[in-house]
Amino acid sequence: AKRADLQSASFSHLDTLPESETLKRISAADARRYSFCPRLLSRLDQERKVARIREMTFFPDKVVVGLTGSIASGKSTSLAFFNELGWATTSTDDIVSDLWARDENLLRQVRNRWGSEKIFCRGNIDKSEIARIIFKSPVDRSWLESTIHPIVRNEWVSRVRRSEFKHHVIEVPLLFENDLSPYFQKIISVHVPKTVQLSRLLERNLSSENAAARISAQLPSWQKARDADYVLLGSGDVDFLQRQVQTLSKRLIP
Repeated sequence: AKRADLQSASFSHLDTLPESETLKRISAADARRYSFCPRLLSRLDQERKVARIREMTFFPDKVVVGLTGSIASGKSTSLAFFNELGWATTSTDDIVSDLWARDENLLRQVRNRWGSEKIFCRGNIDKSEIARIIFKSPVDRSWLESTIHPIVRNEWVSRVRRSEFKHHVIEVPLLFENDLSPYFQKIISVHVPKTVQLSRLLERNLSSENAAARISAQLPSWQKARDADYVLLGSGDVDFLQRQVQTLSKRLIP
């Protein structure tokens, strides 16, 4: 999309994108309007952003792209498509799963806070119970995030630095919430309207109350789209999402 065509775009309007009754397709006009939307910035903001990127020393010899989006937006599917195109990909959710399986220090802290009887089932961590706790209590969620997020960040940063690959996509659901933008040369957000998020979460057997709580725990999808460099539309079918990833990959690596 041309920048001139986007100057009047309201990113809050993204949540009212027209959908078919099956929630599987969107119009070509909407795709042209919103897909790959560059962040709308003033000239001063653009200059500041360029300066920040030039000063960045996290990964000076690599292209590292952040992939984010709200829950049930299609982030993992998008990440898989980037992997098929030759990008080195990392899912922070996978890192968290690995930590639950092997990090004794983390398990000890969780046990001390909530008790073994409450969060362990037959010797294994009960992730559904932890989810119930943290999405019900902002205090507990803040404690867990402050405990686990630095470990996760150190892990994926270390992986990128050790890797021989030069092009990386890192899936970070809470990228903006945790102020991780400086780590990435470009940021992609996968957008879906809230109605699609709810529908997909209900298909995962979550109750309406739990689904709404998980959505509310993150920034709105339209806000992530507004703050990203590029936007992928995740409410169409899988083939449409794949074509977007293919096109965007070519822009990121000419």
